[in-house]
Amino acid sequence: MTSPSTPKIEILDDEENIINVEGEEDTHSEYFSTLNAGEADLNNYVQLFDLYPQIIRKCSRVSKSKLGIINEIEYGNGNTFEGKVANDMLHGHGEFHWSETGLMYIGDFKENKITGHGKIIWPNKSEYIGDVVDGIRHGFGTYTDSNGLQYTGQWKNGKKQGKGRLNYTTDGSSHYDGEWDSGLRHGYGVYHYSNRATYEGQWKDGKRHGEGTMHWSDRDEIYTGSWVNGKQNGLGCHAWHILRVRTSQYSLPNVYDGQWANGKRNGLGTFHYPNGSKYVGYWKDDLKHGKGTLILKDGRIFERTFYEDRLIDANSDSLPSSVDQPSLERLDTRIPLVTEYSSDPTEKNSILKDTSDSNLLENYLKPHISPSDYTHSELQNMQNVITAYLTPLRSMYRFYGKLGMKQLPDNTIILRYVQFCQFLKDCKLHQHTSLAALDRIIAVSYGSEDGDDISVQNPEKLISFGTFVNILVILACNLYTQEESYVHEKITKSKPSDALLCLITQAILTNSCKLSGVLYQDSEKSKEIHLFLQPLYQAYKFLVRIKRKFQKSILPPPYTMTVRSFLFILKDFNLLNRKLTVKDVLEAVCKCNPVVGTIEEYNSDAELTFFDFFEALIHCTLILMLKKDEPQLESVNDKIKTITSDLTIRQSRRLSRRPSTSKQLKSNTGKKQKEKKGKTKRGAENRKISISPEMEKSENQKETLDELIDQEEQLLQQNSELDKTCSSIQYEVETWESCMRNFLNKFLQSVEELQTLHNRIYQLN
Repeated sequence: MTSPSTPKIEILDDEENIINVEGEEDTHSEYFSTLNAGEADLNNYVQLFDLYPQIIRKCSRVSKSKLGIINEIEYGNGNTFEGKVANDMLHGHGEFHWSETGLMYIGDFKENKITGHGKIIWPNKSEYIGDVVDGIRHGFGTYTDSNGLQYTGQWKNGKKQGKGRLNYTTDGSSHYDGEWDSGLRHGYGVYHYSNRATYEGQWKDGKRHGEGTMHWSDRDEIYTGSWVNGKQNGLGCHAWHILRVRTSQYSLPNVYDGQWANGKRNGLGTFHYPNGSKYVGYWKDDLKHGKGTLILKDGRIFERTFYEDRLIDANSDSLPSSVDQPSLERLDTRIPLVTEYSSDPTEKNSILKDTSDSNLLENYLKPHISPSDYTHSELQNMQNVITAYLTPLRSMYRFYGKLGMKQLPDNTIILRYVQFCQFLKDCKLHQHTSLAALDRIIAVSYGSEDGDDISVQNPEKLISFGTFVNILVILACNLYTQEESYVHEKITKSKPSDALLCLITQAILTNSCKLSGVLYQDSEKSKEIHLFLQPLYQAYKFLVRIKRKFQKSILPPPYTMTVRSFLFILKDFNLLNRKLTVKDVLEAVCKCNPVVGTIEEYNSDAELTFFDFFEALIHCTLILMLKKDEPQLESVNDKIKTITSDLTIRQSRRLSRRPSTSKQLKSNTGKKQKEKKGKTKRGAENRKISISPEMEKSENQKETLDELIDQEEQLLQQNSELDKTCSSIQYEVETWESCMRNFLNKFLQSVEELQTLHNRIYQLN
C-alpha cells in the first residue's frame, strides 16, 4: 500500500530587529548605547499541504472506538493522528504528531486543515496556543519559545499583526507593548528596554519613527521629539542632568531644544546650560557651527560666529575682562559653565541666582513689542520685574512641574506643556480669549510640533524655566499692553514692563497654584489620567488632520477642532446614549472652556485645543461614573410596573387599602416603646417602696456600667462608619478608573478603526 501525501511543514523565521540608539551625546558618559532588541522567533508557523481527501483508507493502521468513529490513525511514515474524523477527513478536535521533526499539534481540524483553536509544540519546547487558519497562526494567540521570549496578541498569516505584547525577558522587565505590522513594530507602542530606558511613541518597520519620547530613568535623561529610522531627526528637546551644585539639593539640567539630523544636533537650536546661560544659534554634528547668540547668566549678550565649537570673531567687539574667548568656547554640552559657584561669595550676590532665561532674547520678543517700546531702557525695566519676582516664579514652576508625575531622581523638575496649560487655566488667562489664541501667540516665537499637514502643540513638550519666563513676557506684551491709562490728562497704552508687572501681580500671584478642573485635583487619579495622554494626543492629531482635509482653516497653526466637531465625533463613535447625553457633553465642555459659553447659550464653533479636548473627555468619564447606578433603579421601577400592570381591579383596590410597610413598622415600634415605658414606670414605683440603700447603690453601679457599655458601642459604631467611608472612597476610585478606562479605550478603538479605514481608502486612491 502506498502512503498518501503526508503533511508538510514549512518553518519560516521572523525578522531579527536590532535597534541601535545612536547619534546622541558621546561627551557625557555615552548617553545613548546600542540596545539589542533582537527577536529570534524561529519555527514561526506550521503549514500543512496536500492532505489526501481519502487519507483514512490508505493508512497503515486504522482503529475504531466503541461508537464506530475512527479516532486513531498511523501513517506509513510514522506520523500519527488521534481525534475525530468525518467523511474520511480529519474534522473536529484531534492530535497530530510528525515523527520526523517531533512537531505536535493539538486542537481543531476542519476538512483536513488545521483551522480553529489549538496548540503547536516544537521539539525545543517552544509552543503556540491560539487561533490557527490553514496551519498558520492567524487571530489571537500566545507564542513562547524555549528561552522565555513570549508574544501575546494578534496574528495575521503567521506574523504579528495588530496589537500585542512581546516579552524579551522571562520576568517581562524588557518588553514591547503596542502595534505590529508584518511581524515588525509599527504604529504606536511602548518599549521598556533592559537598561531601564523606555520609549513611548510611533514606530515604522521595526524602528522608532515619528513622534516619540525616550526616557532613561537610571540617569534621568529624556528626549521628546521626532524620530526617523530609529534616530532623532527633525524638531526635538533633549534634557539630562550631570551636575550637582554643592549648595543645592537639585541636579542642574542641560536642555537642548531645536533641530536634529541623523541623531545629532544640526540646524537652529537653543541650548540651556545648568548655570543659567544660553546659546541660540546654528549647530552641526553636535557642535556650535555658524552664527549664534550667547546670553550669559548675568544678562550680557554676545553675537558670535563659531566654527566647530570655536570662536572665529572674538575680537569683533571688546569683551569684559571676566569673559574671554576660552570661557565662551566652554559653553558647550561637555563642560557646562559653572565658574560662579567657585568664585568669591561676595561676587555671588551681585549675579542673578540661576535666572536661566530671564535674560530676554531679541529674536523672541521682537514680534510682540512695538518698535517704539523696543528700547534698551524698557528691556532693562522688564529684566528688573523678572528679577524682583524670580523666587515666586520658580516656586510656581516647580509646583506645576510635579503635577501628575512620579517622583523623579534628585527632585529634578522640568515643566511639560500640558502642565503649563493647567497653569494658564488656573491664572484665568484664557477667560477673555482662549487657550487656542494663547497657543498661537506662543507659537509665533516657540513654534509647535510639525507634521505632514498638521501642527499641534505636543503636551509632552519640555519647557525650561527660561522658556517659561520668556513665554510670560510674550503673553504680557500681547494681553496687557492694550490696556489704557489716564496720565497727565492723556490716554496712553501700557508699557511692556507695566504689562508684565500687571500680569504677575494681578493674574499669576493671586490665582496660581489653585488647581481648577479635573486633571490634577487628585494626585493618584492624575497619574492614571496621564497614561492616556500620549495615545489621545495621537488620536487628536489624526482627527484634526481629517477635519483639515475637508475644511480648510483660515486661522494659523496650531490647529484645533470645534465643539461641533467634538460632538459629531462622539456621536459617530456611538458614545452618546442615555448615560452620556449631548447636554452632558456640552456642560463638560463649558466647564473646561469658558469661551464656549453656557449650556443655554453656547458657541458650537468655539475652538478646543488638545488640553480642552483631553479635559472634556475626562469630564465625560466622571459623568458616566455618577450615572452608573441609574440603570439599576430603572430596572426596579420597570419590574414594579410590570407586576402592577397585571393586577385586576379588585387586587389593585386591596393593594391601595393596605397600609404601607413603613407605616406598619412605625406603628409596631411605637407600641413596643410605649409598653416598655409602662413596664419601666411600674417597676420603678415598686422599687421605690421596697429598695434598701445597699440595693440602690448596686443599681447605680449597674447604671454606670451600662453607660460605659453604651459609650463603647457608640465608639464601635463610629469606627464601623469610618471603615464604611474609607471603603466607599476606595470603591469610588475603582469605579472611576474602570469607567475612565472603558470609555477612553472605546474612544481610542474607534479612532483606530477610522484610521484603518482612512488608510485603506488612501491606498485605493
